[in-house]
Amino acid sequence: MAGSCADRSLQCAGPTVDVVALNAEAAAVYVQWLMTSADQITFGDSSQLWLPLKPDEVLLEFAYTFTPFRGMGVMGDAMGRLLRVAAQSGARWARTYVSDDKYPEPARLLKGRV
Repeated sequence: MAGSCADRSLQCAGPTVDVVALNAEAAAVYVQWLMTSADQITFGDSSQLWLPLKPDEVLLEFAYTFTPFRGMGVMGDAMGRLLRVAAQSGARWARTYVSDDKYPEPARLLKGRV
């Protein structure tokens, strides 16, 4: 699958919070937070930033694809993988916050990947 994370690994640098996709040369390709309700507690009172998560919910937030890897389908592939990991861990719902000007983006990115 050209341009996807199929040949890259997802590595966690925290409980399940900071997720980094690395390429074969160990260069960071993509980063994103995958936060569970248990992880949200470690951030203290984040109620002004995000709605509290229920035990069967996750938050996907702060996605970023590094410039050399943009336009390769990395973000959609990585988000799809993260959602599958979350589902295998018992999550039934996922949240993400998207600005109004990028509203259709998550659906476009994930089409056929989850």
